[in-house]
Amino acid sequence: GLDIVLVIALFACVREYVNFGHIINKNTFHRVEFSLTHLLTLIVLAVLWNRIFTFAHMYQLRQSVAWAKRLLLIAVACSLVVSTMLLGVYLMGITDIGGSLPFIFWFSTLTVFVFYRLALFGVIRLARIKRHNIQNVVIVGSNKRSISLSDDLSKRELGINVIGFI
Repeated sequence: GLDIVLVIALFACVREYVNFGHIINKNTFHRVEFSLTHLLTLIVLAVLWNRIFTFAHMYQLRQSVAWAKRLLLIAVACSLVVSTMLLGVYLMGITDIGGSLPFIFWFSTLTVFVFYRLALFGVIRLARIKRHNIQNVVIVGSNKRSISLSDDLSKRELGINVIGFI
């Protein structure tokens, strides 16, 4: 939901900036002609973006993935979303998307999503360190592998409390 709205708003602002020299004004959305075909295209794009964000694990809040890999996944997801957005608006008949617009749109989307995700994960990590939003877990088995798993899950920032073994 919010990710899709951010992408559309960023595109509108970047297009306005590249074509008219300012980020947004009261006429930004008055110049857009909208039809049923445009609406269907946006719905298809929204579903596609949701699949891209899901594939890039951007909706998983319990990640034990390193920040470098997380940033790489965000960059890949943003690149795919920007590419599909540019293709979608071209198919809608908006042809003034050349020049520096694709790069500026990609860079602004990447920047917004990186800071958005960093802030989101920072707040969640802080809440888990303070022991809010904790999930209790019981591990089935008591071999070396399950003890190793218990050690990995016991990190406070993951928000998992290992109660014991069965």
